[in-house]
Amino acid sequence: MKIYNYIVLAAAITIGLSSCNKDEDYSNVLPEGNIVKVDANVRPMVKSSTMETTDLSEFGLFIENADDSRYSYSNYDVTKSAGETAWTTSEQMLWKSATQMVTVYAYFPYTDAASLDATGVGVCANQSVEDSIKASDFLYSSSDVTPSVPVITNPVYYDKNSEALNVTLKHNFSKVIISLTLNDEFNYDPGTDKNPIDSVYVCGTDINANFSIKDDVISDLSQTSYISAYNESYNRAEDLNGNATAVYECIVIPQTIDANNFSVEVYIDGKKHLWTDPSAVTFKSGKKNTLSLEVGDNLINLLKDNISITDWNKVDGIVDLGTD
Repeated sequence: MKIYNYIVLAAAITIGLSSCNKDEDYSNVLPEGNIVKVDANVRPMVKSSTMETTDLSEFGLFIENADDSRYSYSNYDVTKSAGETAWTTSEQMLWKSATQMVTVYAYFPYTDAASLDATGVGVCANQSVEDSIKASDFLYSSSDVTPSVPVITNPVYYDKNSEALNVTLKHNFSKVIISLTLNDEFNYDPGTDKNPIDSVYVCGTDINANFSIKDDVISDLSQTSYISAYNESYNRAEDLNGNATAVYECIVIPQTIDANNFSVEVYIDGKKHLWTDPSAVTFKSGKKNTLSLEVGDNLINLLKDNISITDWNKVDGIVDLGTD
């Protein structure tokens, strides 16, 4: 009888150990040496002149471990060489365990002066070429991450298959789109076979600020400036009674501008056409703001009652990143 009891007890211990091993194997999803590996991309846009994944070769990364500061990492430079697929961190980072939660913050463009509390950000005053509008695109994402329990709908999560931290950077500033319809009088002089518009300026926004990476908050806006917009598209009038159309765009820092302080200037054949918003206007993070303006030789009017505001980070068929 005693021998039988010993056999039963040994079997129970074996089963218990096997169960523990299974649980341990499930949670141990980290790569060898618990090294933090990174994969990154930019939130995809539809027909956008802003940053795309193929443009991204560097960004900054913070990892906060609230329970063990030895596994926290401040402003590591994450880079990828042209033609390469693997990302490299400026120094090696380690996971403490697969079951311990950390908070991850990622941002672009990288600067070695960045801290979690306050980082200088800004947009270019001249965004008339595609490179400068991309240089004005501030990207950001943050999420709590527990490797053993990945939440793939978060912008930052642990990918068990690649054993890497998957980072999707979203567009954190605000896009301004100026949709222009030209009256048919321009079909005669100066003609619309080519774009008759010399330049378009967005006026009244501040182009510098501080940004809290930890709190995702913009503060201390400064340097009110004209922004020269990028000509994204142009369509000539189909006939002498038709209307040529043009779309210009730029990126602005999220902010609120008082009534009569935000305006758009359109220059055609050297002549200025000025539209001023009589109301206060607010540009929000991750939003796309479209102004539809009608331009005549001696007029410029808003075609709709107000500025159209839509999500900038949302694409049909793709889960949104949770912009306000």
